[in-house]
Amino acid sequence: MAKDDYHAIVYYLLSYLYHCLKTGEKPNEKYLELAAYPAFVPDSYKDFIYIQLAKEGYISGALFGDVDILGKGSETVLKSLYNVQITVKGIEYLQENEKMKKVWAQIKDVGGILFAAIQAFK
Repeated sequence: MAKDDYHAIVYYLLSYLYHCLKTGEKPNEKYLELAAYPAFVPDSYKDFIYIQLAKEGYISGALFGDVDILGKGSETVLKSLYNVQITVKGIEYLQENEKMKKVWAQIKDVGGILFAAIQAFK
Protein backbone atom coordinates (compact mmCIF):
# COMPACT_ATOMS: atom_id res chain seq x y z
CA MET A 1 0.00 0.00 0.00
CA ALA A 2 1.36 3.40 -0.96
CA LYS A 3 2.23 5.92 1.74
CA ASP A 4 -0.17 8.41 0.15
CA ASP A 5 -3.07 5.95 0.17
CA TYR A 6 -6.15 7.23 1.99
CA HIS A 7 -6.20 4.33 4.46
CA ALA A 8 -2.51 4.67 5.33
CA ILE A 9 -2.93 8.38 6.10
CA VAL A 10 -6.11 7.75 8.10
CA TYR A 11 -4.32 5.08 10.13
CA TYR A 12 -1.42 7.46 10.77
CA LEU A 13 -3.70 10.30 11.93
CA LEU A 14 -6.04 8.20 14.06
CA SER A 15 -3.13 6.33 15.65
CA TYR A 16 -1.42 9.60 16.50
CA LEU A 17 -4.59 11.13 17.95
CA TYR A 18 -5.26 7.98 19.98
CA HIS A 19 -1.70 8.07 21.31
CA CYS A 20 -2.18 11.72 22.34
CA LEU A 21 -5.44 10.91 24.09
CA LYS A 22 -3.90 8.02 26.04
CA THR A 23 -0.82 10.00 27.09
CA GLY A 24 -2.58 13.30 27.76
CA GLU A 25 -0.42 15.13 25.23
CA LYS A 26 -1.68 18.00 23.11
CA PRO A 27 -1.36 16.93 19.46
CA ASN A 28 1.58 18.52 17.67
CA GLU A 29 0.56 20.60 14.66
CA LYS A 30 3.49 19.21 12.67
CA TYR A 31 1.94 15.73 12.77
CA LEU A 32 -1.63 16.90 12.27
CA GLU A 33 -0.67 18.99 9.23
CA LEU A 34 1.23 15.96 7.87
CA ALA A 35 4.44 18.03 7.70
CA ALA A 36 6.35 15.08 9.19
CA TYR A 37 4.51 12.52 7.07
CA PRO A 38 6.80 10.49 4.78
CA ALA A 39 4.88 11.38 1.60
CA PHE A 40 3.68 14.67 0.14
CA VAL A 41 -0.02 15.22 0.80
CA PRO A 42 -1.57 18.19 -1.04
CA ASP A 43 -3.73 20.51 1.07
CA SER A 44 -6.87 19.60 -0.89
CA TYR A 45 -6.29 15.88 -0.17
CA LYS A 46 -5.55 16.58 3.50
CA ASP A 47 -8.75 18.67 3.75
CA PHE A 48 -10.72 15.85 2.13
CA ILE A 49 -9.35 13.31 4.63
CA TYR A 50 -10.15 15.48 7.66
CA ILE A 51 -13.62 16.29 6.32
CA GLN A 52 -14.34 12.58 5.87
CA LEU A 53 -13.00 11.73 9.34
CA ALA A 54 -15.25 14.39 10.87
CA LYS A 55 -18.31 13.38 8.80
CA GLU A 56 -17.90 9.77 9.89
CA GLY A 57 -17.58 10.86 13.53
CA TYR A 58 -14.00 9.55 13.94
CA ILE A 59 -12.63 12.93 15.04
CA SER A 60 -14.06 16.01 16.71
CA GLY A 61 -12.84 19.56 17.24
CA ALA A 62 -11.65 20.29 13.71
CA LEU A 63 -13.06 23.50 12.25
CA PHE A 64 -14.12 23.76 8.64
CA GLY A 65 -15.32 26.66 6.53
CA ASP A 66 -16.54 27.40 3.05
CA VAL A 67 -14.33 29.33 0.68
CA ASP A 68 -15.74 30.96 -2.45
CA ILE A 69 -13.99 29.86 -5.62
CA LEU A 70 -14.51 32.24 -8.52
CA GLY A 71 -16.89 30.74 -11.02
CA LYS A 72 -17.13 27.42 -9.15
CA GLY A 73 -19.24 28.19 -6.10
CA SER A 74 -17.79 27.33 -2.71
CA GLU A 75 -15.60 24.58 -1.35
CA THR A 76 -15.31 23.32 2.22
CA VAL A 77 -11.78 23.56 3.59
CA LEU A 78 -10.03 22.80 6.85
CA LYS A 79 -9.64 25.95 8.96
CA SER A 80 -8.20 24.72 12.26
CA LEU A 81 -6.99 21.56 14.00
CA TYR A 82 -6.38 23.30 17.32
CA ASN A 83 -8.88 21.21 19.33
CA VAL A 84 -8.96 18.05 17.22
CA GLN A 85 -9.19 14.71 19.00
CA ILE A 86 -10.15 11.15 18.24
CA THR A 87 -13.63 10.04 19.26
CA VAL A 88 -14.75 6.74 20.73
CA LYS A 89 -16.04 5.87 17.27
CA GLY A 90 -12.58 6.66 15.85
CA ILE A 91 -10.92 4.38 18.40
CA GLU A 92 -13.36 1.59 17.57
CA TYR A 93 -12.76 2.09 13.84
CA LEU A 94 -9.02 1.96 14.39
CA GLN A 95 -9.22 -1.23 16.43
CA GLU A 96 -11.99 -3.13 14.65
CA ASN A 97 -11.84 -2.22 10.98
CA GLU A 98 -10.41 -5.06 8.88
CA LYS A 99 -8.84 -2.69 6.34
CA MET A 100 -7.03 -0.88 9.17
CA LYS A 101 -5.72 -4.21 10.45
CA LYS A 102 -4.44 -5.05 6.96
CA VAL A 103 -2.77 -1.66 6.63
CA TRP A 104 -1.08 -2.16 9.99
CA ALA A 105 0.06 -5.68 9.05
CA GLN A 106 1.52 -4.45 5.75
CA ILE A 107 3.31 -1.59 7.46
CA LYS A 108 4.74 -3.90 10.12
CA ASP A 109 5.73 -6.57 7.59
CA VAL A 110 7.81 -4.19 5.52
CA GLY A 111 9.12 -2.30 8.54
CA GLY A 112 7.70 0.79 6.87
CA ILE A 113 8.30 4.41 7.56
CA LEU A 114 4.85 4.76 9.05
CA PHE A 115 5.61 2.13 11.66
CA ALA A 116 8.72 4.07 12.64
CA ALA A 117 6.75 7.32 12.72
CA ILE A 118 4.04 5.84 14.94
CA GLN A 119 6.67 4.39 17.26
CA ALA A 120 8.20 7.87 17.51
CA PHE A 121 4.94 9.08 19.09
CA LYS A 122 5.48 6.76 22.04
